[in-house]
Amino acid sequence: MQLLCIFLLSIYPDDNIPYSGQKHNAESILYLLMLEHVISYSITYFRKWEQKNFGVLDVNGMVRGPKESFLSTIEIFVDCIIIGYTLNIFLDMGEEEFVSNPQLHLWILFDALLMLLTLFYL
Repeated sequence: MQLLCIFLLSIYPDDNIPYSGQKHNAESILYLLMLEHVISYSITYFRKWEQKNFGVLDVNGMVRGPKESFLSTIEIFVDCIIIGYTLNIFLDMGEEEFVSNPQLHLWILFDALLMLLTLFYL
């Protein structure tokens, strides 16, 4: 997904945007989404390494690492901030702004929705 974010940032045209803040908002959301994906992957690999090397069984029979719940909390917090920022931008955006580049905006909404739905997995 972060590769698609980089691709969208590279092909996002500068010249056909009639609204001043739209490019900046879409770019900032894409950079945030890309950063969130990289952080999420890093935390996932660290969590697996920590469970393998330092994991202990809890009362439910799950292997847990010492820093796992702290990292999950940070990841959920960052996801909620990004989802809130995305919703704020899109609720302030008019219909004309949205349809000026619908593929990009629909991708951002799809990615934010995926983040929201996977919060419960953490």
